[in-house]
Amino acid sequence: MIVLAIQFAGVAVLGAFVGLGHIGQPIGGQSITAYGWGLCLNAAAISAFLTYTRARRA
Repeated sequence: MIVLAIQFAGVAVLGAFVGLGHIGQPIGGQSITAYGWGLCLNAAAISAFLTYTRARRA
């Protein structure tokens, strides 16, 4: 479970880079930064949930 939390934390970092505009190109003239921030928030929430669940079991 901790491996999944680390993977989702990595996805959150990737989403932050997309949100900041460092990774990715506009698709059809539309910016993808909103999708990057959404990915960042969702992945961070899943990572935090998995870490919390793991901590409660220990």
